[in-house]
Amino acid sequence: MIHTGGTGCLGVRCPNNMIALKLIKYAGVPIGAPSANLFSHVSPTSPIHVFNDLYNKEIYLLNGQQTPFGIESTVCKINKSKTNDLNIMILRNGSLSPKMILQVLK
Repeated sequence: MIHTGGTGCLGVRCPNNMIALKLIKYAGVPIGAPSANLFSHVSPTSPIHVFNDLYNKEIYLLNGQQTPFGIESTVCKINKSKTNDLNIMILRNGSLSPKMILQVLK
């Protein structure tokens, strides 16, 4: 309930960042964390976006790198049918296509 906000859905990020991956590995458990932007604001793709959104909060940036794609993350809803087929619904287009996501899930 806490992680789904009462929606029954859970957002999962798969970082492609050495520092983030090491942090997750060191923790030894999944890490629950909010996005680095305010609600309803565009997702950040560079450290300056994070700073501009959260400048008046106590924040720590792990590194100062821009995302390699410069666009928001792909957001999808994945359902498994009774026959174990995967159904992917794209809720927001990003750098990953449905085909790419399906290849990883298989």
